[in-house]
Amino acid sequence: MTHEQLRPLRWIASLAFIPFAWACGNSDDRAPPLVERRSPLADATEVSELLGFSLEQVMPSGVHAATLTWNENRSGIDFSPTMAVTPLRWSLALPERGSEWFRIEQVEVDCDRMRFITNVDSLCEDRLEAGLLMHLESADGALAEDIPVSFEAQSANDVSWLNRQLDVGQFAGGFSISASAGDPSSLRLGVFAGVSDGDLSGALIGDIVTERSNKGGATLTQGAVVTVAEWRDSALVSGQK
Repeated sequence: MTHEQLRPLRWIASLAFIPFAWACGNSDDRAPPLVERRSPLADATEVSELLGFSLEQVMPSGVHAATLTWNENRSGIDFSPTMAVTPLRWSLALPERGSEWFRIEQVEVDCDRMRFITNVDSLCEDRLEAGLLMHLESADGALAEDIPVSFEAQSANDVSWLNRQLDVGQFAGGFSISASAGDPSSLRLGVFAGVSDGDLSGALIGDIVTERSNKGGATLTQGAVVTVAEWRDSALVSGQK
């Protein structure tokens, strides 16, 4: 399986795996399985001493074009539009300094690789993080959004950004999503995107808890995950990759 094929699996796993990891790690009486040391960077041009690059060097700039595919409703999640294709324009921008979203940090990570939760390379690599705004604008009018996202770069040629819980009620476009099964209050929509070796891709992913049960005093949940829309192989309109 190629790196590009693995990326959607990493996005889907991130919907639930990280909170579970912290819960398991914190129940251990030993030292925490993962320790992060964060240091702010002055601006987008400052080079991280840990990673050897700046935010400006790795953040996609300019306006990009892609073809967005709306997928089919399934697994108790209903959304509109559905089963359609439309042009998409997207871009990333650094929020104004002083805003609640402005953040540029280098993160040094120490992991106990003998622990089950932290024997995963992607959790234990040093990284550069930033708070950005992603503009999504689809030609069908469904998306006309400026979405706060968390940007991460572990290397200069592999970067990603996401927001696991979008406030669809604040969307300016005509997109809608609802639950027809399971626990409607648990419905979430996330945006996940990234660039790997020059290939751009992204997705809107919905998830919902379909069943809860108690076993041995613990609450167990089952859920459904749906790729609502996806885009990839973007063409550059202006700026640089």
